Amino acid sequence: MTTRISRDVAQRNGSATRWRATRRAVAVLALGAFVATACGSDDNSAATATTAAPSSSSADTTTPVNSRTTYPVTVDNCGTTVTVDTSPVHVLSDQEQDAVPLFELGAGDRVKAIFSHFGGELGFIEAFDPAIVSAIQALPDLDGDAGSAYPVFELVLQEKPDFIFQAYPGDALGGDEKNQAALDAAGIPVYTLTANCADDASFESHFTDLENLGLILDLQDEAAALIAERRALLDEIETTVADAERPNVFLLDSFAEGGVIYTNTGSFTRDTITIAGGTPVPEPGPDRYSASLEEVAAANVEVLLVTHYPESVGVGTDEERAQQWFEAFPNSPAAKDQRWAAVPYPGGPNAIVIAQAFAEAIHPDLFPS
Repeated sequence: MTTRISRDVAQRNGSATRWRATRRAVAVLALGAFVATACGSDDNSAATATTAAPSSSSADTTTPVNSRTTYPVTVDNCGTTVTVDTSPVHVLSDQEQDAVPLFELGAGDRVKAIFSHFGGELGFIEAFDPAIVSAIQALPDLDGDAGSAYPVFELVLQEKPDFIFQAYPGDALGGDEKNQAALDAAGIPVYTLTANCADDASFESHFTDLENLGLILDLQDEAAALIAERRALLDEIETTVADAERPNVFLLDSFAEGGVIYTNTGSFTRDTITIAGGTPVPEPGPDRYSASLEEVAAANVEVLLVTHYPESVGVGTDEERAQQWFEAFPNSPAAKDQRWAAVPYPGGPNAIVIAQAFAEAIHPDLFPS
């Protein structure tokens, strides 16, 4: 049995085989480079998202007026389609952070439960509305067993949801793909975060998900407004760091036995660090979730970012892990300057808010608190 921990830490500790399986399966489920989608409708009144969204630098921030969804509605998602017959009123969401956009869109009163509580994560991200944080943390938890990274599938069915929002493919199935038949039989549509369906994630997937959620929940205007706000934030971050020096940045998760350091050198993490004004190091290898002592030592790390986890995760406090890293690499510029900061894990439905946290950590002089 393991403690209740985040998905990525659970994967590395061997406590949640679903995350290892997910990483192997993403190439099969990939949509190629993430294609951002926009709503539309066909002659059968079923709308399918097919239009590519513009980049952050050329986004049209015009908000539509009184755009309403015609049901049933169908959206493309992770290589398949998701059809919703009526506006959802009994929604289940994956862990706390994944529920945030549902509340930001104005559908918080429809969210009846989440899959797991990851206490302290939301409160760490100061950009989140405290009222939303409190509301999400008060939701019932369908995790059932603190030693499991999965929800209890029987509880999922007992909730009788009319829509499920999950972070990774299979999250809502309780760890058993055979349960998909039960969801299908119950007519429960499930939407998966686009960024977690392929290895080459991009920030456009964030806008894809907001647009699709707005369409599904009949909150298209609210989604358009939030997208415009997030695109503006992304532009602001990139503009602020445009002329700044780009220090070498390493993201630390934790240490393992045998001289292995857990990190993430995947495309989304690298994009997040780059947009935030840093240079991600080291170069990604065959295993993008770890790096050797030799690789890190040769990377000339100037800024150490430590993934924030609540103490209940059991990997030590943020500061303890930072000091452990400094002791391992005393000759690095980061260790000599004691230059480090705790940051949220990159990605998820709040990727741009998290990118801002990275920028503030890498360039505190440009983002005064």
